[in-house]
Order: sequence, then C-alpha cells, then structure tokens
Amino acid sequence: MTMTKPETVLDSFKEYEARLLKLGKPAEVKNMQTALLRRTVPGWGGYTPTNLKRSTKQDVEEGLNFLKLLPIEKLREGNAAQERVFSQIDVAAKQRTNARYYLNQLIALAEREGWLREKESVESSTPAPLNLVGGKKVPPIPKLTDIKHKSDYALGSQPGDFINLRLENEINQFRQWYVFKKKLSETIFNSRLKSLNQFFGWLIRYELASQWQTLQGEDQEKEQREEQEKEQTAKFRKIMDGFCFETLIPFNPLPKRSRFTTRSEYIEAKEDVKDIRSEKADDALKLFKDFLDFYSENHSTREFLISMAISLTQYLYRDEIDETNLETIPSILLKLKVLKRTEKEEAKNSPKAVPIEKKFISYEEVLQVVVELKKRADQQERVYYRTKDKTHFGPRTPQAMALACSRFLIVSLLSLLPPDRQQLVRELEIGTSFARGYFGPGNIFVPEDEMDEPSQAGWCFNLTKYKTRKTYGDCKITLPNYPFGDGTFLYDYVDLWLNQYRSLLNPRGNWLFVKHKKGDKLKAADVHNIVVTAFHRHTGKAVNPHLLRHIFNTHLEESNAPQDVKAASRKLMKQSDKMGETTYNHGINDRQVAPAIRYMGGMITKAFESDSRLN
Repeated sequence: MTMTKPETVLDSFKEYEARLLKLGKPAEVKNMQTALLRRTVPGWGGYTPTNLKRSTKQDVEEGLNFLKLLPIEKLREGNAAQERVFSQIDVAAKQRTNARYYLNQLIALAEREGWLREKESVESSTPAPLNLVGGKKVPPIPKLTDIKHKSDYALGSQPGDFINLRLENEINQFRQWYVFKKKLSETIFNSRLKSLNQFFGWLIRYELASQWQTLQGEDQEKEQREEQEKEQTAKFRKIMDGFCFETLIPFNPLPKRSRFTTRSEYIEAKEDVKDIRSEKADDALKLFKDFLDFYSENHSTREFLISMAISLTQYLYRDEIDETNLETIPSILLKLKVLKRTEKEEAKNSPKAVPIEKKFISYEEVLQVVVELKKRADQQERVYYRTKDKTHFGPRTPQAMALACSRFLIVSLLSLLPPDRQQLVRELEIGTSFARGYFGPGNIFVPEDEMDEPSQAGWCFNLTKYKTRKTYGDCKITLPNYPFGDGTFLYDYVDLWLNQYRSLLNPRGNWLFVKHKKGDKLKAADVHNIVVTAFHRHTGKAVNPHLLRHIFNTHLEESNAPQDVKAASRKLMKQSDKMGETTYNHGINDRQVAPAIRYMGGMITKAFESDSRLN
C-alpha cells in the first residue's frame, strides 16, 4: 500500500513519529518535537514559546497548529530558520547540536521518500548539466539502479544504543581470532564487523518491534504515557544488557564423556543436545533469512552476510569443531553453508543489477582518460571569467593542483599496470609498503640506501597484508617508470606528489594517498568516488575501480594476447586463468565465437567444392 505524500510539515512529523513509536523510541519523538516547536517554528515566523526553559500545553498546541499550516516544502528552509532562532535566543551548544540533529533527521526522511521533490524533477528523466569553471558542461553521474538503501540499523548508530561489556569483550576476542584465521588487516575486519553490526542492530529493533506495544494515542493521560515510556525504556535496556553473540547464533556444546558413568548415558545426552541444536538452528536460520530479505536483494551482499554468520559460528564452536568428525559440526553451521551455496547458485542465474553495457568501455578509452588526467595535472592556469572578446586566465591554486596530481596517480596505479584491487591504493605507506629500492634474490626487498647502485632504485610495492595473500602471496612489484612521450615520466609525478603536493592536504600518518579534505587514510568509498567521477567526466560512463579488471581481461581476450602475457597479467592481478577467461571476460559474442565460425566456414567450403567437382 502506497503512503499518501504528506502535505504539511506536521504531516511529515506525524509520519516520523509513527515510525519511531513502532521502533519503541518515544523519547526520540519528544526530542524531535522540541527541535521543531522550540528551535525552528519561531524562525519560520511562527509561535514563540513564552517559557524559555519548558514548553507549556499551550506552547505545544500553538506550535502544532502552525506546523499544520506550513507546506512541507518549507522543510527546505528549516536549517536557515533554526539558525535564526539561535541568533536571537541564547541556546546552549549541546541543545543546538541536538536540535540540528533531529531536524536533519526529519529533512533526510522527507528527501528519501521524495516528499520534497519538485514535480518537474520527478518527471524529468535527463539530469540537468552542471556549469563548471571554463564553461564546460558535465552532467551529474546518473543513478543506474533503483535500489533503495536501508536505514543504518548498525548497533550503536541510533541514539540510546549501547554495546554491553560482554558483547564488547566478545567482539575483541572475535577480532583477534578472525584476523589471525583469515590473515587479514584490522581495517578489513572493521569493514566486515560493520555489516555484522547491521544484523545485531536489526535483530534488537526486530525484537523491540515484536515485543513492545506502541503508545495508545494522544488522548492518553500524561501520567499513563510517561509510565508506559518508562516501561518500554526498561525493556529496551534489558534487551541491550543481555545481547551477545549467542543471541544470534545458538551455542550448545556437546557433553563431555567424563561427566557420565556409562556410555549409554553419554550417548543419550549427546543425542539430546543434537536435537536441541537442530531445533534452535531452524529458529536462528528463519530469523537470519528474515534479515536477509529485509536488508538486500543482491545475492553477493547476502552471500557475504552469510559468510560472516558462518565465521561467527566457527568462532563460537572453535574449541569443539573437528572438520574430520561430522558429529562435532553444529547444525546451524551446516544449514548456513547450505544457505550460502543456494545464494551462490542463484547469483549465477540472476541478472546483474546494472547491465554491463551501461558502464563498460574499451581499454583504449581507459588509457585516454589517464591522458586527460595527466593534462589536468600539468595545467598551471584556470579560466577565471570570459568576456565577449576574450577568455581571462589566472593561476590555479596549489590545492587544486595537488588534487589533480593525486587523482592522476590514483587512476594511473589502477590502469597503467594490469589493474589490481583498489586495496593497493589505500594500503600503501611511504617508507614501508611503498619505498624506493629493488627486489633481490628470494623476492626480498632491498631499500635504496642499501643498494650498490642507488641510482637504479625504483618505487616498489611491498604489501604483506593483502586480501589474496593466502592464495597468491604478498603483493611485491616494482612500479614501471613509464615515459609519457613529452619528456616526462611516471616517477616525475610520484616525486612531485611526495615532495610538493601531498603536504598541502595535511596528511595524517604515512599513507601515500589521503582524503582530499581531512588528510585521513582513504576508504574504499573514497577511491570508488574518485575513479567513477574521473571516468564519468571524460567518457560519460560510471566506471568503478573493480570494473577496470573486467575491462583489461576483456582486452586480453579480444586482442588475442599471447598466453605468456595473459599468465603474467593475471599473476599481477592475482586471479586465476579461469576467472580471467570467464567471469572477467565481456568480449563481444561475435568475436568470441569467430574461430568456430571460421573453422566451420572452411569445412563448408570444402564440402561444396567437392560437390561441384563431382558434378
């Protein structure tokens, strides 16, 4: 059933109120109401409360009546209205922060639901172009799917959430076990823990939604409402206090033989535990499937979440599981593995969320983008303004040139070598995983100051904590000093970045590349946005870092590259030949089957020639 679009600010507040109450958050409703009635309504020209510290019943009624008359589009001006109130009334800093937070929550809901969209923008299918400096028009990056992102349910993300001491200890112990078992970095673990926290948070809210009763309406007596709020808050704290890994994954260890006097008693007790395991496993699996159905329709995402649940199960039963003894493997682990295989099979047969042709380009076009980014990195001037007869130029700011150099190098490292994973760009540290030197016998890195001929040193990647390290070993390679045909080389830009530009971005730590505004280490989303923006600007296609691997593999197959080139390229990309020839190959079908067509053509020609000779 489609919800009717709210017409007034009060309608949107009531809708938000209903959602909060369904999640068992009556206190949040009061905070939202305060942010609107006391901190925003006066800025819109509405009723100003007579009491500066506490709202009276009349204040609330007057404020709500004003919101009833205020069109929902006025939410766009809500932040400005709020700031006017702050400039006129002395409001404590903490109260200002809270008021801004809750107003932004309401505005964000209205924007997500499309309540604030203008009619013209909804009907328009072509995005409006942006006017950039110099007069060039570049359309914004289009949204290629209609997938709606779920609210952030991660445990600890919502006001009132907390992680109890037991759960905190479990997470820390799980972190140590998981990082050691998977040979991964803390950074990768944290990104995976975030997905697991989504499940934790959803489970708690699911429990709240199913156990709590919503408030009975505004006609309820004030004392009755307050008593119900206290009761619900107590239930919330009880669930949060008792939440742990076993809330999600049932833990029922098998009994020890030493505890029983006879073997028959031991066998009977063991069978009882197995029955309990099976029953609880079914309940846990149903709950997990409910979460998957809620959270994502993407099979890859679902498969990843199941993998995290499997790892959590293996951790809980780590002292008991013996892979060679099926009896020691709990039912929940077996059922999760079956579920993962099912998702994997369905993923093979399901269409891609975004058809490949909407973002695929040739490798020649990839190299052309690198050329354009180099031009931008070399550019010393920018267009300041244009008159009728003349274009007026001026020097670019050092920061702008630093960003251009950073973008050029990031895209170059992902394009001018057989494309590696974007982890390469994010994990490089100056002096350790990225340093001058060479790889000697045994693939041992020798730094520049220990070389017999330091002038022969090259910039080397030496990553030891890498995603595919277990299968393909460490990421060790010397960056080629490619010539660019104009007298410059790739190393010139590396040196320029390190010696002149990098410091302008106020870097924190020794990471080779840092965020463009804060100087922090790049995250996966940062690299993704840099690459997508660069390629969309110059090709009109939203090419992401991972797609570069598909593009290069396709180029290898379509250009009939020698087998040794393919093998060396895939060694650098850390992937198998099978993956490169199938999953990563998107060659045009006519080209792929051309050898078979030529072969059949030769047979057919011979057959007709033979027939003509006989006649």
